[in-house]
Amino acid sequence: MDDWDRTVAADPSIAGRATLRDVDLGKPLVVAANGHAIAGGMELLLAADLRVAAAGARLGLSEVALGLIPAMGGTARLGRHLPPALAAELLLTARPISAEQALTWGLLNRVEPAERVLDAALELAGSIAANAPLAAQAARRMLRASADLSSVEALALEAELAAELARTEDAVEGPAAFVEKRAAVFRGR
Repeated sequence: MDDWDRTVAADPSIAGRATLRDVDLGKPLVVAANGHAIAGGMELLLAADLRVAAAGARLGLSEVALGLIPAMGGTARLGRHLPPALAAELLLTARPISAEQALTWGLLNRVEPAERVLDAALELAGSIAANAPLAAQAARRMLRASADLSSVEALALEAELAAELARTEDAVEGPAAFVEKRAAVFRGR
């Protein structure tokens, strides 16, 4: 038994916290997987909004081969990211797939050479950070919430979020900067 095993034995909820099982950061999360993401690593990957993995990396949820299920968010999140047949294949066979296959399935945003994984993730994060923070947070909230809503409910939430954003300083700054042909200075207000 190593330190991690002792820590989890003393506090079983720590694994869920480590993989963001019951945590929503409220902000876009970009995960860079510079190696295999199996079991808990895959569950952390599934918690992200954007995902970059190293070429040749293997991704999977192996728990059913051990008599368990991915209980740190993997079972609940997988079907939100993949079509049902692909989610079932990954979950029920316990066989990992390559990062390249995960990219074709739409599970990853990018597959990069190992030495570029972190840079690619930081570039994505930088692109997000260059935008109005309140708008990015609202768009993320809408994206996550709308999956569980009817079209009517989703459109109502979208209108509500748009109305909230329209009252912000950033919503005035963005169009003004566009018209004035200058970079916007967003303040998150």
